[in-house]
Amino acid sequence: MSEVLDDASSSWKPTWTATQHIVASEGGVIEAGDVSLVVPPDALLTDTTLTLTFSALAQPGGDEPWSPYHETITLGPPRFQVKKPLRLTWDAAEYGEAQKAELVRKLLREATPEHMQAIQPEAVADARTPSERFAHHETQIFRACAAAVQGPDGPTPPITDPDQLAALLQGTVLAGATLTRLPLPEDPRQFALRIRLNNVEPLVAWSVARTLVAQTGRFPILTTAAQMSVDFQGEESFEQAHSGHEDAAGEHGIDTDISDSPYVDHVRAMVDVDLAQELEEARARFEERESTEECRSSSSAHLDWFGPSRWGAVLVLLPTPNSWETIAYQSWWGAQGEGPARAMSFFKRWNERHGAELICNYGTMLQFVVPNPPTDADTALDLAKEQAANGYDTVCLPGLSTREHARALLSLRRWFLRSQP
Repeated sequence: MSEVLDDASSSWKPTWTATQHIVASEGGVIEAGDVSLVVPPDALLTDTTLTLTFSALAQPGGDEPWSPYHETITLGPPRFQVKKPLRLTWDAAEYGEAQKAELVRKLLREATPEHMQAIQPEAVADARTPSERFAHHETQIFRACAAAVQGPDGPTPPITDPDQLAALLQGTVLAGATLTRLPLPEDPRQFALRIRLNNVEPLVAWSVARTLVAQTGRFPILTTAAQMSVDFQGEESFEQAHSGHEDAAGEHGIDTDISDSPYVDHVRAMVDVDLAQELEEARARFEERESTEECRSSSSAHLDWFGPSRWGAVLVLLPTPNSWETIAYQSWWGAQGEGPARAMSFFKRWNERHGAELICNYGTMLQFVVPNPPTDADTALDLAKEQAANGYDTVCLPGLSTREHARALLSLRRWFLRSQP
């Protein structure tokens, strides 16, 4: 028989073919056969561990029916990209615990430089979920959060020259990135700076830009290429947000200008998307799926993060050094009706109490990093009520009570806020 074995954590789907000669005996063992693994070109070996499950059928013996037989093995290859097809074959009858380490050695022994090349840790999109990527980069993120947002002489005026920003990015993973000025229609004197991320991990890119706020005078926010079509259009100016003025166009959160109809040529020019690159990134993410842990019931599952890379992540640097003020420049459905002033007051309070900083804005979803989350039930409950007031769908859609949401917030260092039509 033949089985295709699925990988649970890699960024490519390996094809394991097991050819077994199954013999019914008193022991019900599999007597003979071969197992082979074919690694196709362009496959990415990017995880610390690679977990694969071998499946077959076995009969315990007697009149008992055939039943599935599963065995999971864990390999630990370094990060490589396959250049030429690679095939490994071994005798299933000899396969056992002692052979697991040998499989790793055989993989590396047969994977000559002709077959594989080393890749940089952040050079490719990986298969981890957004919440797992946050955990992986947590130390770097919170180190960035600890960086000052203003110089010794006070806030730095937002830089206006993309070349000046490019100079600050030299020596980082964002060196050489494409920089674009985005005008803010309500105030022609103000604009945002957009950084194309290409294959840079978005959370790493944000951390780099966050450490430079004291020099740039601009706070970084991750968003998507799709969201860029509605951001900065019909939004209130910074001064209007502070005054609580309500903008009618912003209330609807959509652009009704017929010139912005989403034809391919227009969208490509508007968001500066390289379609060939987007297709390549999409292929690398094709096999992304939830981990086993995320599939299990979790009191904080409703706070799992959304992955910006799915829609083409971009990083925008807004003309303020404070994260809570960025909401005045971008669309956020939870701010419709009353305007962003109310949301800004809550975000500032969360920053003062918990160090919370807005890191992602996807129009209907906000994500925060939280250096000092609540540690007692009363504080968590008050916070849960405030979050429900600002993003009701955070608790409404998963069908949770405010107390259940409060329990999830205890000691959680990442927040997720949702508000949608």
